Amino acid sequence: MDVEKCSRCKKPFSFDTEKVDAGPVEGAPRILVYLPYCPHCGTRNMVDHDMTQEEFYAYYSLDASTDPGMKKCPDCAEWVRGDARVCRFCGYRFALTPPQRQTRKRAE
Repeated sequence: MDVEKCSRCKKPFSFDTEKVDAGPVEGAPRILVYLPYCPHCGTRNMVDHDMTQEEFYAYYSLDASTDPGMKKCPDCAEWVRGDARVCRFCGYRFALTPPQRQTRKRAE
């Protein structure tokens, strides 16, 4: 992965994401933060990476196809939340299903 500039020396550098410490951001699990050291000055930098859906599921060892809370968009084939009305990837609008009528039991 390429870093535009080091936070201290301002020089660009690259790093291997497999060899650098990384972790998710609390409250934003799809954001992964890498902590590479600059090869020029040795300063540790924070590099944010917005994971794709595939990276997200691989990182957390999840499988969207078996997650009952997910459904696949018929237009772009991306997995979205089961309660989504619009696909966040392509804008496809899912058909609204009528809410199931709940019947109340009368108190006797």
